[in-house]
Amino acid sequence: MKNIAGRGLLALMLAMSCVGLTYAGVFSATPRSMRTLLQNGPGNKKLKLGFIGPLSAGHPLQGIGQGIQQAAIAALNATARIDFTSVASDCTAAKAAAGVKTLAARGVQVIIGEICSSATLAAVAEAAKAGVLLISPASTSPSLTGISEWFFRTCPTDSLQASILSQLLSQDKAMKPHMVYANEPYGAGIATALGKILGAGKLTTQAFNESEGFTGPLDLPAGTDALMIATNNIAAAAAIIEAGIAANFTGEVYGSDSLAVISFLEAVGTAADGLKLAVPTTGNDAFFSWFTDVWGYDVSSAYAAQSYDAVTAAIMAWEDANYAKSPARIRDAFKKLSFSGATGPIRFMNGDLMGGAYEILEIKNGTFVEIGVVVPNKPQVVPGLGGGAERQEGGGL
Repeated sequence: MKNIAGRGLLALMLAMSCVGLTYAGVFSATPRSMRTLLQNGPGNKKLKLGFIGPLSAGHPLQGIGQGIQQAAIAALNATARIDFTSVASDCTAAKAAAGVKTLAARGVQVIIGEICSSATLAAVAEAAKAGVLLISPASTSPSLTGISEWFFRTCPTDSLQASILSQLLSQDKAMKPHMVYANEPYGAGIATALGKILGAGKLTTQAFNESEGFTGPLDLPAGTDALMIATNNIAAAAAIIEAGIAANFTGEVYGSDSLAVISFLEAVGTAADGLKLAVPTTGNDAFFSWFTDVWGYDVSSAYAAQSYDAVTAAIMAWEDANYAKSPARIRDAFKKLSFSGATGPIRFMNGDLMGGAYEILEIKNGTFVEIGVVVPNKPQVVPGLGGGAERQEGGGL
């Protein structure tokens, strides 16, 4: 059974760093363009990549942004084929839009980001205006589907996450769920999607302003047997857990994938033991083994594999566009991509990743433990690694 206490370092750096390695040291499932780039390269041409996301000190998702920035700098020391620039947008709409504008002015062709859906919505508008490709490894709101020909994402949408949450409710025999969510695209998207799946009147909800946080109390209807939390605000999520304890709530507790970060564990300790989350896959065994062997530590990090796939896809599209400087040519090549990535098959429709596997985590003794997986096109939650299930090479989980 996999212990995932270190979730919170997003490894966009995996794809960036492998560009500077010798061919023999590369992830065995690395797509052909990465191999070509390592062996032959595009001459003196460069791909200019940018990143917008949480980088400022004190931000609850700062560890994600720092991991990207530090590894990108290390990659730049190893290769001159890719330029990488990062801007702190901190999951805010105004900063995300400004970050895209700044990067576009510097000639960046492809931007990875944002992390939070509300910030990505603002970033998409600016990217379309500037004519720059935007790829998010972590923004999951259904409102982003088909929003612009300049936007793609390598993570599944909240519609799939909501479907999995409904399966967990059914397996746990929870009949009267109550969801507390932040009234912004991410939280509202999960609440809306789950409500549609469960049917009219089956899900009660309580919204709060994400910027203000949750101040309580919980408005739990009589007979509520499941408390669900959907927010990017870690402090608010911790406050909801405290409110549940104050209300003597003893039913099942579920969280959105945004809570699979170390800062949430630090905020709640063992008070959230038993809470379950559905999070996008952390990658197949080949990806894990390669990274561990080369870098010497585990990469059990939220959206690490999705970030690897985002950068890999950007490089592949650049090659398919004959190393073009034009973002439009890279975008057109991106639409036609089809390859096996760290998370499984990578193909896009209306900018969305087609498919996407999830891992089911539970907080036990103050840490995340994988208890099961959900494989695309298979309706049930199956036992995780601790239960004897094996990962499928090249196909996610």
